[in-house]
Amino acid sequence: MAVTDLKLRYKNSVLGIVWSLLQPLLMLLVLYIVFSSIFANRSIDHYPLFLLLGIISWGFMDKATNMSLGSIVGKPNLVKKIYFPREVLVISACLTALMMTALEFVVFGAFMIVFGLLPTLTAILFPAVMAVEFIFVLGISLGIASLNVRYRDVQWIWGVVMQAGFFLTPIIYSLSMLQGVPFVELLKYNPMGVIMEMLRGVLIYDALPVAQNVAYIISISLLALAFGWIVFSKLEPKFAEEV
Repeated sequence: MAVTDLKLRYKNSVLGIVWSLLQPLLMLLVLYIVFSSIFANRSIDHYPLFLLLGIISWGFMDKATNMSLGSIVGKPNLVKKIYFPREVLVISACLTALMMTALEFVVFGAFMIVFGLLPTLTAILFPAVMAVEFIFVLGISLGIASLNVRYRDVQWIWGVVMQAGFFLTPIIYSLSMLQGVPFVELLKYNPMGVIMEMLRGVLIYDALPVAQNVAYIISISLLALAFGWIVFSKLEPKFAEEV
């Protein structure tokens, strides 16, 4: 279903699925030009890669949650006429977003080569970190997708949450740049910030994840998945009536 969704996304376009590579490539090129020349940050090593990796990681969460929001309410005929585990729709949306993100990471790998930075042995931890992010995002997606069936305001509220989250997550800056800023300590517990720190460490800075951060993010991700699944299971019986 996820592969089908990905194909349908580019149906009737001339270049077809090639857009899935061209889109991130063009986006990353624009961001690179803007932030490596106009807003260049000299205090962060390999800043263009630091920035691009943060945007790709945040982009996965943005795509997965927004696609999940419409995964149930956008298929009323399917939900009403056929009984099947409705979790499949949300999981499929998250997998589609993950496949699109995987293509963006291919482009990111090309950028690493361009910048003369090759992955080290710590890069073997990259799939594990992405697996943790997938679990975290899936948990949130299950929760908001099911709540959106009953309360359509959720999709609008989530848009605001994601906009605020973009600036509260160290995507274009590092936490070390905010020393002395009130409440900066709280930002260290931002799950997406912890995930990005791990991704940057294993792919760019050849740094192993801190054990305390590993324990924290695994716990938060499993809690998010459990909470999302419980909310989904509680609301799922009335999907056919409310969709």
